[in-house]
Amino acid sequence: MLKIENLNFGYGFKKNMYENLSLELKKGKIYGILGRNGSGKTTLLKMISSLLVGYDGNIMLDGEEAKKRSRNYLKKIFYLPEVIEKDDFKVKDLIILGRCYENWNETKFLEFIEREKINKKKKIKSFSKGWKKRIWFYYSVAVNPKVLILDEVSEGIDIIAQKEVIRDILEYFNEEKIILIASHHIEEFENILDEFIVIDNGNILYKGEKDYVDQNFGWAKEEESKNIEAEDIINERKIFDEKYILVQNIKKYSDINFKNIDIATFLESIIKMKGDNNYEK
Repeated sequence: MLKIENLNFGYGFKKNMYENLSLELKKGKIYGILGRNGSGKTTLLKMISSLLVGYDGNIMLDGEEAKKRSRNYLKKIFYLPEVIEKDDFKVKDLIILGRCYENWNETKFLEFIEREKINKKKKIKSFSKGWKKRIWFYYSVAVNPKVLILDEVSEGIDIIAQKEVIRDILEYFNEEKIILIASHHIEEFENILDEFIVIDNGNILYKGEKDYVDQNFGWAKEEESKNIEAEDIINERKIFDEKYILVQNIKKYSDINFKNIDIATFLESIIKMKGDNNYEK
């Protein structure tokens, strides 16, 4: 289990980005991290990865504290950032680098490279943005960490490649691992997520399963929403020139035919509805 307790962190103009944040992430689950730009997603991922350690509180993985940066902790976690600056070396050099990791799966990495017909002698910087991201993704999977953190892993990757990434994530995943996926396009991964977490201004506005959202939130046509209580109305939107109302606690209104809500809309609406208040199910 990855456990965060009473986390406090801030810097620059955001001196109190995180205040008393607590969160538990269980093995055998894939989590989606949602939030607007500047919401604190990447900062949290960097703290979990031991890249930022100037925080108060605890981030523990199997009894090991992140800020101590122990070898035992670091070997269990791999963080793939949105942008990787170091790319002035060849693809084949990643094989040598990978051997520094205890659970490095060289066979798997070579399978990826051969499957995608990637020239091992080419420098990484010579590839397009999308191919760079894919190569580093294959590398991160071959490192075989207990906690895999993917920050905007699908950025710059075409739709077909995105499906391959999802397939490779599922092939890598097992009941002993934790995967965190942060993305502006989290809907691409919606079907493989066990839970998703909405973060805004350093606060967790929601943590729970997609099924809970499907069962408790939905769109109703305006003409069907006259008897809905004001406290259950979250948002409204025009869809093909027809006005819809976004409603919570939809089980209370069995006479209304609600339409499902997608994750992106839920993110937008939960931020609007909850502001700085925590919302966890």
